[in-house]
Parts: sequence; structure tokens; C-alpha cells
Amino acid sequence: MIARKNLDSLYYQVDTPEGTLHIHIDHKGGHVDEVFLRIAPIGTSISNLTSMLGVFISEALKRGLPLDKAIKHLNTSKSGRRIIHENVSIETIEQAIGIALENFRNKYN
Repeated sequence: MIARKNLDSLYYQVDTPEGTLHIHIDHKGGHVDEVFLRIAPIGTSISNLTSMLGVFISEALKRGLPLDKAIKHLNTSKSGRRIIHENVSIETIEQAIGIALENFRNKYN
């Protein structure tokens, strides 16, 4: 039998130049446990890379990467394309993840 974790979840939807990014954060006591990322269309290289980025972010946070440091690095990602989402300029998927994690941090700190 698989032991289930009793976690709370938050969901964010952020528009990016690549499409709408769906971010699902599982957490306990304000600490991120898992980050799940999805962007359409499923099965494309960008979708697969985005999903794997969620796995690596989750593992890095579990191994002690401070959330503030993850947010800082994600927010430094730049590109030549940008859109405005809720009065914030977003150039990359990484920035969108950083915004969601920042919103999470602000909610629990």
C-alpha cells in the first residue's frame, strides 16, 4: 500500500508568450513539496521540458534550495517576447513560475 501525504494545494494559471501555464503547488505548512507544471499542447517539446522543470524545481526545494533563491533565479530568465499578465510583464515560462512561487511565498510568509 502506498502512503499518501496529507498536503494542501494551490493552483495558478499564468499567461506566457508560449501559452497558458498551469501551476499546481502541493505544500504542507507553507513549505513547497511538489510543483507540477503543464502547458499546451501536451506532447510537444516545450510541454515536456516544462513538466520536467517542475520535477527539478520540486527536487531542488526538497534538497534544501531556499524558495527565495529559486524565485530569484527563475525571475532572471529573459527573452525577446513578452506579454502582460495581471499588470506584470512576463517574457518566459520561468518568470511565470517565479511569479506563482512568489505569490505562494507571500501568502504563507
